[in-house]
Amino acid sequence: MDPVALVFFKLVAHEIELSEFEKWVYFESRLEETLHPNDYLALISINYKTPVALYEAKKILSTYFSMAQYYEWYIRNILQKITDRPNDVQ
Repeated sequence: MDPVALVFFKLVAHEIELSEFEKWVYFESRLEETLHPNDYLALISINYKTPVALYEAKKILSTYFSMAQYYEWYIRNILQKITDRPNDVQ
């Protein structure tokens, strides 16, 4: 799986904190290669301390990764957790 997509999916699933995502945005070189320059600039320009930061980041990145891919990843992730710990299914 594309590492940039994986971080985006984890952000959408709330598996990583927005502050962790912010650090990743500033240091991930593949992100600049993946995104259009205007989108990359918009992403690094977001004020991640505001309540709308998550929405703005999702809006930019959702043009690069489909929600269908996200749901497939999400379901696979849940199924993997179930197979890893069958006694904790509840």
